[in-house]
Amino acid sequence: MKAHRLMATVLAFALVCAAHAYGQQTAQELYQAGLYQEDVRGDLDRAIELYRQIVAQHADVRAVAEKVLLQLGSC
Repeated sequence: MKAHRLMATVLAFALVCAAHAYGQQTAQELYQAGLYQEDVRGDLDRAIELYRQIVAQHADVRAVAEKVLLQLGSC
């Protein structure tokens, strides 16, 4: 079980690094940026903009897209 988690962590890290190499942010990174804008800075317009970007570009990442739609509704 530990080996499986380690492999998943390494794979996730590699994917994040690959996304950065191509200059694109992952859905999770954009989601975190949206949460920061919403909760810390209080900038709902920017948070909504980021959430809409996630839905438009990363709808295939269902786990994040579901959270984004809930946050978008709360904004």
